[in-house]
Amino acid sequence: MDEIQALWIGFLYNDVIRTEKPIELPGSSMNIKLCFLLIGLIQTNGVSAAVAWPQFRGHNCSGVSESDKPPVAFGPATNLLWKTEVPPGWSSPCVWNDRIFLTAFEGGKLLSFGLRRSDGRKLWQQTAPAEKIEEINPVSSPASATPATDGRRVCVYFGSYGALAYDFDGHEQWRKPLPLVTLLNGSGASPALI
Repeated sequence: MDEIQALWIGFLYNDVIRTEKPIELPGSSMNIKLCFLLIGLIQTNGVSAAVAWPQFRGHNCSGVSESDKPPVAFGPATNLLWKTEVPPGWSSPCVWNDRIFLTAFEGGKLLSFGLRRSDGRKLWQQTAPAEKIEEINPVSSPASATPATDGRRVCVYFGSYGALAYDFDGHEQWRKPLPLVTLLNGSGASPALI
């Protein structure tokens, strides 16, 4: 089985700095606020090894991998396996084997979605049934919480709705509506599975 030596996940958002002016992509007339989720892998052959970053800041919540070494150089032309356009949100990716889970906020909707890690293809997308969106700091997002997984289900949390769980194919498993969060900057709490 191939060993993944490094996994780099990052967001390119208006040239890494949040600005009012969207990015103009070379050779394209398309303006994009959150441009691409870039996944770069330094690997031996393929994307077949077991990989897990199951929650915010990883297995032990330290934000440090105990085994992988991140690449020193990365970007659009270096260590890039694929790129996929994703809607805006502040969640960190939740990774389990060949799945990546994210949350986003677009068009007034709270979104959860799953991508295939090997090629970046969007596999599913679900919308949380929020009646009202929480007030947030202008530099934040109502989709700030990072999903969490136990390897069978992925759990998401939105301060504007509550918690939901999906299987890896995007089918809802359960939901728990909670009171609307009223914090100065909006909710930033991520679920953790114990």
